[in-house]
Amino acid sequence: MRLRSVAAHVAGQNWLAVGIDLVIVVVGVFLGIQLGNWNAARADEQRHEAALDQLAEEIAANRLIVQDYRATYEERVDTVQRSADLLRQCASGPEVLAEVEAGLQLLRGTPGFYPQTSAIRALTEDDSLKRQQGEVERQALQELRRIIERIDDGAAFLEDIPFRNPIEAHPIIAYASSLTDDSAETGLYRDIVLTVPLSEACRDADLLKALYSYERVGSFSLRLADMADDILDRTTTTLGLQD
Repeated sequence: MRLRSVAAHVAGQNWLAVGIDLVIVVVGVFLGIQLGNWNAARADEQRHEAALDQLAEEIAANRLIVQDYRATYEERVDTVQRSADLLRQCASGPEVLAEVEAGLQLLRGTPGFYPQTSAIRALTEDDSLKRQQGEVERQALQELRRIIERIDDGAAFLEDIPFRNPIEAHPIIAYASSLTDDSAETGLYRDIVLTVPLSEACRDADLLKALYSYERVGSFSLRLADMADDILDRTTTTLGLQD
């Protein structure tokens, strides 16, 4: 409509009106572009705010994952240490045997650490989200991702250790004849038992070494849990998140 008005004024050689019409057209186009840019910027800002909200939820979820990871390992390490102590002392009796075999049973696997990472990946990979970040925020997010991935890699390495040299392969270890009560949940199906008396098993250096190795795996795993708690705390504080 405005362009037809310009054409009419040109035809009538009304140059002042032509100039006014052109100014109105240019201003209208400029305002339209600016409004579009403002809407796009606002949309990016809202996406960034939503991504930070998702990150806060992700951090809260990861705190629970770390908490379970730590609690499981603390319990397992206590059991394995008790088993190693009794075996080293060459203690005897049915209760001692049960405790030793409980420790050996745990050597068959390790808890996994599987953190949630979708929000932190989006915030460190999406260019439109990265443009919304200041330098402090950007560095905090990159550090969070780096540490969480490092912990995840370390936990995966530790989780794999029991399967490289399975305790079931030890010559004085055998499978129990009955299935475990929690076989469907754990996937272990059968408990393992000693095939020799405790008085003989306690002199088996490789058996003690296996228990001590698991103890060491547990200590590293607890250290990973400490690292996870630290980076989650630091990120929450730096970004002012409410998780």
